[in-house]
Amino acid sequence: MALYDYRCGCGSEFEARFPIGQAPSSLPCPCGKGMGKRILRTPPVIFRPEGWDRSPEDPDYWKGLVEAEAEKLSKPKILKQQETRV
Repeated sequence: MALYDYRCGCGSEFEARFPIGQAPSSLPCPCGKGMGKRILRTPPVIFRPEGWDRSPEDPDYWKGLVEAEAEKLSKPKILKQQETRV
C-alpha cells in the first residue's frame, strides 16, 4: 500500500492509501466541498555518512581507524608552555 497526497480546490490537503498504481487521479475531499486532485511530491532524501553500510567483519571497516591512529601516534606532541602568574 502506498500513501498518496491530494489537494482540494478549497486549499485543504489530505492523504489516502491505495495499492501501488491503483490510486485514482481525484477523490472526494473530506471537507465535502469538492474533489481533491492527486499531487506529486518529491521523496525525502537521506544523506548518510561514508561507510554506514559496512560491518565490523569487513576488513575495510577498520582500515581507516587503524591508519588514523597510526598517523596520530607518528606526529610529535606539541606542548604549550603554561603561563605562571606571580
